[in-house]
Amino acid sequence: MGDRIGRRLNCQRCPPGREYAGGAFNRWKAKPEHVKILDVRTPEEFVFVGHAEMAMNIPLDLASYRWEADEIGGSKCVIEPNSEFVAQVKEWANPLTRHW
Repeated sequence: MGDRIGRRLNCQRCPPGREYAGGAFNRWKAKPEHVKILDVRTPEEFVFVGHAEMAMNIPLDLASYRWEADEIGGSKCVIEPNSEFVAQVKEWANPLTRHW
């Protein structure tokens, strides 16, 4: 199944300098001890939408669970930047402190 997912994800267009999800998966599969996958989606997306088994979730943004009016008269959850993102990524990626 993993090969099928990698092939399917590689079919998507990706801007220059960015990695396809499938490309990242293929790199991890080739050298799992050297390639780590970081998923920066919200914890809710990570859990409910699904994620790669080997991925670590450090969210770039967090749901505040506060609601505000949107442009069309409804409401939306306020999303805020994760102020600890850079420090969390540095700790995760540091060879002296990482837990992989």
